[in-house]
Amino acid sequence: MPSPTNVGEFYTKFSSDYDQNRFSSLYHQRMAKYEQKFILSNLSPGGNVLEVGAGTGRFTQELVNIANDVVAVDISDGMLSILRAKIPAENLLTKQLDILKLSSLPGYGTFDYVVCMRLLPHLSDIPEALRLLHGSVRDGGVVIFDMWNNKSFVGLIRRIRRVKSQVFTKFTDYPNMLKQIQDAGLRVRTSAGWGFPHMYYFQLDKYLYRFFKRWAYSVVFITDKE
Repeated sequence: MPSPTNVGEFYTKFSSDYDQNRFSSLYHQRMAKYEQKFILSNLSPGGNVLEVGAGTGRFTQELVNIANDVVAVDISDGMLSILRAKIPAENLLTKQLDILKLSSLPGYGTFDYVVCMRLLPHLSDIPEALRLLHGSVRDGGVVIFDMWNNKSFVGLIRRIRRVKSQVFTKFTDYPNMLKQIQDAGLRVRTSAGWGFPHMYYFQLDKYLYRFFKRWAYSVVFITDKE
């Protein structure tokens, strides 16, 4: 299995064509749309938002339109370079930073929202990352993130086909996701899951994301800081 230390290098290497490759299929475009709609529906206009693992700005573009201020951090400066070129917003600040050093960020502990998508599965110490996300928001702040399920339908298919990840990826079953969230001092407000088997235009994600999330590939959690 690849080491967690290669994550930044991996994404920097593919930053120039990440968007084209990541969202090249109609399926991934639709899933990104469903996921984004769900997350944005749980954000209120105004306030200040911290985005951890911002990448090339898939969520950042929407966040700068609804928040007063957005701080976008990522371990890969290559990804942030693409983001800055795409989103020259006055209310956006970017910073290259490892999530495990998040407490050194100016304003840490004062954010109204933190959005952390597609990052936790690339870390070996997810509980520590959750603790840092918990600490990044003010009391009553909202923490949004996703975790990847090792007991999902898609995960089972990947194991049967022996599909290997090019970058370090850590999966967690649904009960352990809930335990790690609780241990970090976060309370789940709502959640949804995507990544079910699909065939061309027939997509189970549109119908199963609420009630069958314990078998989804990616589970998105909207949590409060207790």
